[in-house]
Amino acid sequence: MPVSPASQSSTAPASSRRIPDVIFQSLKSALTVQGRRRHDADVTVARLDRTSTDPPMQLRLECSDHVQMAVEIRLRPVGDKVYDVHCTVAEGASHRFTYSACSETGTALSRAPCLGRKLGTFLLDELERHVGRHHLRTQ
Repeated sequence: MPVSPASQSSTAPASSRRIPDVIFQSLKSALTVQGRRRHDADVTVARLDRTSTDPPMQLRLECSDHVQMAVEIRLRPVGDKVYDVHCTVAEGASHRFTYSACSETGTALSRAPCLGRKLGTFLLDELERHVGRHHLRTQ
């Protein structure tokens, strides 16, 4: 029996909502480790779009100097369980990454730690630039 388009689309939103959650948790963990390792500082990330089911993810990074930076992450499917991840920093740079979800059950996180580290490195570099600009403006 053929599957109706309505029933196909009802399963897609659940998985597309789960991927941002997986990426966010991986990024949050990576920023904690990388912030302490690189600067001996706490870098926090908050997800601002928790009630929204539509992309993009809206994030706010904050460092110990109470400097905040807005970040937007958009996901776009490019293949079977492969997503283009476009990260844009307000008043800053943007960068594209790739996320590949495994087809095996229970392994959705397999590529997320690597993506979290890459996103974390990019965002910490941008946060350093942002803190520098903030410092120069307040002088």
